[in-house]
Amino acid sequence: MSQLTFDPKLGLVAPETESVREAVRSDWQDAFRDVDVELNVEPSTPAGQLVDAETAEIEAKNAELLFLANMFNPKVSEGRWQDALGHIYFLTRKIAQSGDAKARQEMDVLERYSGVVKPMATLSPVCSAADVIAMQEMVTQIYCSPEVRSYVATIAAATRQDAALQLGASTRAAIALIHGAQACALLAGRDYIVPEDVQHMAVQVLAHRLVLSPEARMKGVTPESVVRRIIQNTPVPVKL
Repeated sequence: MSQLTFDPKLGLVAPETESVREAVRSDWQDAFRDVDVELNVEPSTPAGQLVDAETAEIEAKNAELLFLANMFNPKVSEGRWQDALGHIYFLTRKIAQSGDAKARQEMDVLERYSGVVKPMATLSPVCSAADVIAMQEMVTQIYCSPEVRSYVATIAAATRQDAALQLGASTRAAIALIHGAQACALLAGRDYIVPEDVQHMAVQVLAHRLVLSPEARMKGVTPESVVRRIIQNTPVPVKL
């Protein structure tokens, strides 16, 4: 029987229909070979119709299995499943860094940990778990006006209509953007969101959730550049 295969870029992949049909046809012929009967499995025959029916059943089960398995793969998951995985892996926001920056940071870490002084031994808490929970509660109290909510919804809708994207931002992504903007406003000492908070967090919250179209990838387009373009082209609310 034809087997499912795994592709690092596509996830779990099912065999082509003809491969499944050929495997089913071979199984049927092998079953009747023991009784010295040459089974005719052409599509127009009753046996052939049974082969086609079994092929369709196998393909349907493969489709269900692929959907479930691939939705748990962060590289190929889509829509609400992708957002759920984002929450599981704490990917509400993701900051991209250049390779040079990572290399310099790694060198700094190696330098600190290769000496006599042990950095971990000198660490001390900067806040308690209760402090973190209190700050999280403070973020939820930051006001988001209807105009700002409309602004966020318009940005999210624009990602779903953009030709460069195969998968745009979901409603959960828009919620995450508002939460990020609330945190940004809190850090700025305000109790309300302004459009600049949304703009500041948009790339960090949305870019890693978007899936580029094949044409966009071939042209070297990045999700970050798409978000920046959408932000630039989306009218900013003047009344808050």
